[in-house]
Amino acid sequence: MIGKRRLRAAMMLTGLALLAAAPALAQGPRQIGIGETLRGELAPGDSTMEDGSYYDAYVFQTAAGQSYVIALTSDEFDTFLNVNGPGGLATENDDAQDGVTSSKLEFTAPAAGEIRIRANSLTRRETGRYSITLQPGVAQRRIALGEELSGSLSSDSPKQRDSTPFQGFVFEGQVGQSVTIDMKSADFDSYLSLRRAGSGEDLAVDDDGGGGADAQLLFTLPASGTYELRANAISTSARGRFTLKLTEGVTGRKPATAAIDYGRVVRGELKSGSGRDSTGLFYDSYSFVGHAGDRVTLSAVSSDFDPVLYLGRANRVRDDDWLDSNDDENPAGTDSLIQVVLPADTTYEIHVVSYNPGEAGHYVLGLGVSR
Repeated sequence: MIGKRRLRAAMMLTGLALLAAAPALAQGPRQIGIGETLRGELAPGDSTMEDGSYYDAYVFQTAAGQSYVIALTSDEFDTFLNVNGPGGLATENDDAQDGVTSSKLEFTAPAAGEIRIRANSLTRRETGRYSITLQPGVAQRRIALGEELSGSLSSDSPKQRDSTPFQGFVFEGQVGQSVTIDMKSADFDSYLSLRRAGSGEDLAVDDDGGGGADAQLLFTLPASGTYELRANAISTSARGRFTLKLTEGVTGRKPATAAIDYGRVVRGELKSGSGRDSTGLFYDSYSFVGHAGDRVTLSAVSSDFDPVLYLGRANRVRDDDWLDSNDDENPAGTDSLIQVVLPADTTYEIHVVSYNPGEAGHYVLGLGVSR
């Protein structure tokens, strides 16, 4: 009996020793509240990412359109943050800013539900203590289609990673919907960015698309959901007021028409401040006086974009009533060529247009005639 007791005791001690030596089992996610800072530690036995790095999970509940800031800091390893949630929320961050190893995420929740945070390390098998903080983010103003709002940038405005001030706005959009976003200011050089709420990647940005120092974005939404606009500035010292307008569809803008004569070759440039048709294509306009029977040759050449040529009467009743148009002079190229006999003595208009929305660059336009 004594031998059996000793054997059983030895087995129990051996089992306890094995348990003590075994890594801790990965635990379920911890709740974290708004305004709360929690401390944790990455250690062997924690859950692992696909790259073998350890992480701890945290969760909290959100309402759609609410903004948050999550910060992860450690003196013992290089941190990495990963956030996922409802409505397609998926964003991550390595360094809060250049030259540091702490991580920081600012995002707007696209939908209500549970958000999951992964407090992670940048590389596999890193361990150590850390702290994680959840704070309310920048208040986002809602803007509706057809609405124009006023705002301002000040020294107290939230800052982008480049330290430029901004004000945030959110709106609801539908897949395939086209929108025009205008930001105007007499006080500073405007800058606009658009992203899906909950994403850290910009879908589109613009500096001077509205002409002068005003910004303008033309964009077709890739999915239904919440979108975030940042009314921003080029300069870190920008201060003053601005207006932001959100319009469904694409707003056309007529450019000034330049004169061109027979035998002339002109150099031009399509850019965001150029004219824009109702589909969002940039264009420049030229005019010349022609005579019935003139055999006109028009050419447009560009190495920056695919140019399209349109020729019509300047006094035509409908904008789309062209005498002729051409995309590609030959199937293997992108240059355009029109050869046509003019029907009347009148003023004619030429449009040099980009083939795709947003295309821009330099071009050469030639106008020749034979009689």
